[in-house]
Amino acid sequence: MMKFYRMKKKVLGFVVDDSHSIIDINGGFIMVKAKSLTTKEICYSIKNGLFYSSTGVIIKDLKIEGDTIKIFFTPSIIVDFIGFGPKGTRVYNNGNEFDFAEYKIKGTEKYIRIEITNKKNKKCWTNPIYL
Repeated sequence: MMKFYRMKKKVLGFVVDDSHSIIDINGGFIMVKAKSLTTKEICYSIKNGLFYSSTGVIIKDLKIEGDTIKIFFTPSIIVDFIGFGPKGTRVYNNGNEFDFAEYKIKGTEKYIRIEITNKKNKKCWTNPIYL
């Protein structure tokens, strides 16, 4: 990611199945935020990064209010707000599940992306939120 950022290219991430048997099915998928379920709208949303990748954790809502990123999700145990270089923070509750986290934007981040992990080690990953 760092090399591409220095080249001023915005990189999006996908998680998908590489299924070779029934055991592998439903491992990874993307969730798309689209105005409708038409091919045109879904393709538009994917091209514009309006999706996230997952192996099971579902994001219910993500919004930026002022200088705060707020995210709501299915019960999980860790939320990592990851920035360029050493920027970011981890939110956890001693192994207890929670379904909301927030990150206060400091103003020095180039981007923040979010990784959420549940008790079964299922995850989801947002695309970078370029600031």
